[in-house]
Amino acid sequence: MGQLAAVGQDLTGFLSIIPAAVDLRPVGKVEPGQRLKTRAKITPELNALPYDVAELVTFHSQRRLRMSISGVQTKVGAIYSRKEKHFQIVEQNASYILKPSPQAYPGAAGNEALTMSLAREAGLQVPPCGYVKSKDGTGVFLVERFDRWGQGNLHRLRCEDACQILDVPSSFKYAGNFETLARLIREHCSHPKLQLVRLFHRVLFCWVTGNGDMHLKNWSLIENGPLIELSPVYDCLNTVVLSDDDEESALALDDKKVGFNKELLIDYFARDVCEINDRMIEKTLHQLREVDWQSHIAQSEMSASEQAGYLKVVTLRPYGTNWHLGRVVYHRR
Repeated sequence: MGQLAAVGQDLTGFLSIIPAAVDLRPVGKVEPGQRLKTRAKITPELNALPYDVAELVTFHSQRRLRMSISGVQTKVGAIYSRKEKHFQIVEQNASYILKPSPQAYPGAAGNEALTMSLAREAGLQVPPCGYVKSKDGTGVFLVERFDRWGQGNLHRLRCEDACQILDVPSSFKYAGNFETLARLIREHCSHPKLQLVRLFHRVLFCWVTGNGDMHLKNWSLIENGPLIELSPVYDCLNTVVLSDDDEESALALDDKKVGFNKELLIDYFARDVCEINDRMIEKTLHQLREVDWQSHIAQSEMSASEQAGYLKVVTLRPYGTNWHLGRVVYHRR
């Protein structure tokens, strides 16, 4: 309840939870049926953040937090001043989210900036995002909020993550599986066949890029005009480079979290679970083949050792260059 009291005024989507004894009103305007919109493009300089990391951490921990972004990592809301050409942190009605690297993972911001950029190159729907540095030279990842838009960011779009849809607490976020996500898409999405292709595309990309933390809170459905569909990608990074966790996936596939291969991802997940035809599977593989992985990694803000580790992951996890779509019956264990 304490967490709800802190962030409930500006929960993701259009729900507000406010204690009865306080004189507060919901943040923003609820207008069901609004389409996803993007803000005018910004091109911030690398030094567009006039705060040091300590100020961001203090703002995150001591202010009355009214921005409901899941997870314990330091995150602050911000708006961008085109006149001043820098970001200003705000308690609510933010256009952007700023995420400095956790102390335990100093390369996380550059890692996430690279992975989200690669996701866009691979054809996934990714909100505008980028990388800036704080006054003390620390890297900070920035991403545009896709569930808010309009003047003052007061228009709220309906957006719910898989834990909310399944009606399970956040502590269950690692207990799910991809088969359940496919079922949710069939039950709730407006064009499930298209959204199942997008689900497969995203799962394959996350595996290729070593993302072992795509738990239930990192998968959301959003109301986009008259449609219900997968939300844009968020919280996407290479966890293999950051940690020693051996699990390849936060969610199970055929009761497995390791040992993913062509038979499991293509024959079982794409064909059997998502019922995707070979033409669309090949199109997805082609989009991954077209990404210039080495060039993007080399131009990223990650350290040389992190770049080498990242390239090793995408090299060892083939993304279709040697995967042939001959029909194989996948036998569940």
